[in-house]
Amino acid sequence: MVRSRNRSDDQKQILTISLVLFVLLSLILGGTTYLGYADSADERKGRLEEKDKNKVMRRNLEEQTLMTSTYKALVGYDDKSDLKNIQGYKREHKDNWNAEIAKHGKTIPWNATEDLPGTTYSALIEKLTKEKMEAAKGRVTCEEQSAKARADFNKQRAELLKSNEDLKQALKDSSAKVQENFENIDKKYKMAIETLTAALPDNEAKTKEIETLKKDRDKAKDELARAQKDIETKIRKLEEKIPQVDLLAFDKPKGKILELDRVGNTVFLDLGSADYVKPGMTFSVFGLGEYKPTAERKASVEVVSVSGDHMCMARVTEIKSATRDPILKGDLLYNPAWTPGLREHVAIAGFIDLSGDGRDETAEFVKSLEKQGVIVDAYLDLKEMALKGALKKLDRQTGYLILGELPDLDKGGVMNQADPRLERKMNIHEEINKLHEQAKALGITIVPARKFMALVGMKVPKPSGPTDWTNYTLKPGAGVGGGEKKEEMKKEEMKKEEKKEEKKD
Repeated sequence: MVRSRNRSDDQKQILTISLVLFVLLSLILGGTTYLGYADSADERKGRLEEKDKNKVMRRNLEEQTLMTSTYKALVGYDDKSDLKNIQGYKREHKDNWNAEIAKHGKTIPWNATEDLPGTTYSALIEKLTKEKMEAAKGRVTCEEQSAKARADFNKQRAELLKSNEDLKQALKDSSAKVQENFENIDKKYKMAIETLTAALPDNEAKTKEIETLKKDRDKAKDELARAQKDIETKIRKLEEKIPQVDLLAFDKPKGKILELDRVGNTVFLDLGSADYVKPGMTFSVFGLGEYKPTAERKASVEVVSVSGDHMCMARVTEIKSATRDPILKGDLLYNPAWTPGLREHVAIAGFIDLSGDGRDETAEFVKSLEKQGVIVDAYLDLKEMALKGALKKLDRQTGYLILGELPDLDKGGVMNQADPRLERKMNIHEEINKLHEQAKALGITIVPARKFMALVGMKVPKPSGPTDWTNYTLKPGAGVGGGEKKEEMKKEEMKKEEKKEEKKD
């Protein structure tokens, strides 16, 4: 019985140990399985993140390759692999690629049909270089032709001046002989009068002879006056035959338009700091081969900023017709008052109205020209009737005499000889005519103010009212009613004096 119990206890003990071992092994297996599963999830997550990173890097690499190939194509680097890269990658990066292409659309348009750039920067540089060389060649030819024409003109002018001087001398000699003959006749007349007066004081024949001598003397005087008048007329006609130099006809283009924006309000010029261009300078715009001193400009521009040695930006201040005759690339720029590296000299006379309100703005016109580097040798101050300016006179270096408006004399029958304004207006006419004659004698080009403004690119005002000459034709205290006011002032002063005397008494 004892053995049976022992054997039963042993079985229970074995069973218990087996159960404990089973539980321990289950726990160990479960922990090992859990740890293995956790490591596998982390590894899978890492692989996914790495895959995403690789995808982003690959996409960035594709975009960089696409952009590099695109720029190489735009520059003109001929490689078939670049075109394959563009065709292969641009669909996936369409938005970025289109935005990048749009930046060059104005200069290098993309041909969507052939999937190639319409041209290349290399070709564009080569074209611009060729155009620049042709322009430089044309400029040299133009300068040579201009120099030859100027030399021929100066030669003809010198010959005419010489013949004019010779004729003037001959006319002076003729006038001197006429004067000498007149003086001889006058001496004979006086001697005859003295002789007849002393010998026959009451003789009738003496009186007749005196009358005859008087008639001869008067006839000689008339002949002398006619001869002098003929001489003056011939000299004036000879001076009119001498051609005046029209510098406007010899003016050359100072530059051209390189580019313009889509709207057409801003243009880029081939002039810059190396050409001494400054903001505020103006130019008139003409098409190729269209410039003439009498032609109407198609537009005018004003420099806004200088961005390089031969590059500046300008705004369009006026355009004749934006639809029928728009501003184009290659249009030429003119300003007869400006030459790169030189300073033009001008003179001004007359009434200058810049804003179209009927006021004289000569002083503002002078400042505007000086701002553009023009030297104003002389201008007529209409108030003081005096010449002012750098030289206060016309000189042989003066290129242009700019003529403004002149006052009307006796317009509509309003003015009369007794009106002090008429005398003032006549004085203004006389002073301006003097400058006009001096300019002709010095060979200075004479140009109307409005025409000059148009050619230099300034805004030409449209007259909106009658010209106001009041401040320039009436002297201080003068004019209608001036005498009456003085009389009234005298009467008031006399009354004051009488009141003072009464108070004293």
